Amino acid sequence: MRAFLSKTVVLQLVIALMTFAVYSFALQGQFKTMDDEYCIINNMNLRSFGNLKKVFSSSFFGSNSYYRPLVTFSFMVEYYVYALNAYYYYLDNIILHILSALSVFGVMMFVTRRKFLAFSVAMLFAVHPVQWEAVSNVPGRAILLSAFFSINAFRFFCMGEFRKSAYIVSAVCLVLGLLSKESAGVTPLLMLAYRWFLRMPVQGKRSVIKPVLPFFLINALYLLLRRHLGITQLFYWPSRQEALLGFMSFLRGVLTYIRIFIHPVGLQFDRAQRLFFSFSDPEIRLTLGVYLLILLVLFVFRRRFRAEGVFFLSWFVIDLMPVSQLLTSIGVQSGYISLAEHFVYSASIGFFAVAALAVEGFYQWDKRKKFVSDRVFRVMLIGLLGYFMLMTVQQNIYSGNEIAMFRRTLELNPRNQRVRYNLAYVYARNGQYEDAEREFRRILELTPHVINARVALGKSLCDQGKLWEGLREYERISDPGGLRDVWERNIQATYTALRYQYETRLTKDFNDGQAHYALGIIYSKTADIELAVAHFERAVMLEPENPDFLFNWASSLAAQGKLFQAREALDRLLPLLKEEDLLHSHAHALYENISKK
Repeated sequence: MRAFLSKTVVLQLVIALMTFAVYSFALQGQFKTMDDEYCIINNMNLRSFGNLKKVFSSSFFGSNSYYRPLVTFSFMVEYYVYALNAYYYYLDNIILHILSALSVFGVMMFVTRRKFLAFSVAMLFAVHPVQWEAVSNVPGRAILLSAFFSINAFRFFCMGEFRKSAYIVSAVCLVLGLLSKESAGVTPLLMLAYRWFLRMPVQGKRSVIKPVLPFFLINALYLLLRRHLGITQLFYWPSRQEALLGFMSFLRGVLTYIRIFIHPVGLQFDRAQRLFFSFSDPEIRLTLGVYLLILLVLFVFRRRFRAEGVFFLSWFVIDLMPVSQLLTSIGVQSGYISLAEHFVYSASIGFFAVAALAVEGFYQWDKRKKFVSDRVFRVMLIGLLGYFMLMTVQQNIYSGNEIAMFRRTLELNPRNQRVRYNLAYVYARNGQYEDAEREFRRILELTPHVINARVALGKSLCDQGKLWEGLREYERISDPGGLRDVWERNIQATYTALRYQYETRLTKDFNDGQAHYALGIIYSKTADIELAVAHFERAVMLEPENPDFLFNWASSLAAQGKLFQAREALDRLLPLLKEEDLLHSHAHALYENISKK
């Protein structure tokens, strides 16, 4: 027994040390621009433990869609201890991931009773590069906490058959998991699958559901709590057809997940999947064909599957249910659904377990056939694990540089507008305004009605000193919606900068007609008509035959109600214009309007 325990401890130490080794590269990272700023940097709730009541009674993102108070509480503790030192936030993520990996080892030991198999699955879970997004980004804390508590809720539930007190620990873990992320709600289904596939053959059907009922009750109480708090907003599909197309898009994405598990290249931050818009899309038929083939293989070889293999396959399926697009829409931008790699953080346990069982079965078969020697087999497994670890290191190096991480994603998916917006934002924050302008323009080429990108483009132009160009971008927005305050402040700041610029020019040369004209435009846009008229009049005195000066002088006079003087200005203007000029038609329209009055 002592030797067994010592060997187990050694294996657990190996898991912990190797996991820390590959993820230590993430410790160089800083806070990022996406959720970090909202959840941590600008989150005033973290500043005092007196805000705990507010944290546990309000939505995580302020949209009444997410309830994750335990995540905010963890940030609150970190802020109290570390302030805004990002190093320790990343370190805590890594520690949580290590604890989850050790918990996976415990689950596998309990379910399979095979130490090497448990070690293999836990190591795959710990160092596989698909986990990088959850571990190497601080807001991945929600996934890490939820997974840790869900895994242990399942683990202690299994142990509860032998120690009844473990049921209480399991229930507490489920509650903590739900307070970390909504996806913990599938844990009772994992418990039910465990009872059905692994315990029913021993204890009979009556024993399957009864032990799980209290955990479904916890889910129900959790939903009632959220209803009481008003955190119930969901994003439903407009129709059943769109929901089905969303689900088919998700199934196409699952094939991408499977490919990443086997060959983890092309990993990207905030992965998005193109949404199918029609059932006639060839990719839908191809997707259905692949799944039919998988089902056919499973049916043909069904007798060779062990019950534990079926259970872990169900784990993979159950853990992906919250992001399957059937219950609610999880979108990132128009025409795309979210297929973030952190979605498979917990689901990967089921996949890695099935893969390990398959390799174990192949090894036992090969021992009889002797196609591959034990040494070659071990070298292949170690080589594969080493490959995964190197890929994880690479992803963590990317995550340490926010711009490199975003650019890497855009190389793989140039149409990911959310990532492009955040890349542009980082450029602007770093003073790289030309780069920011380029990225904002690319966003608007594809989606010209995105208000925040238009406002940001205007700001990046103004920051370069291109004030008139920036102002034109602001003026292209007819309804800024929730960005009205920012939009109005930016416009006023631009007008102030322009006034200062041209007034400075006039202190050097008061007879600068263009400067007077520009100030006239600015004052007319800010509804200061009297000053606008004065500057237009001065501009006309300096350049009496400039059509633009005359037209704007006439327009501002008409706005003041000085119709006779406006008509005189137009009489001076019209002979200077050609009939095909746009200014000619505007001047005639203004003349006719004045004449009617």
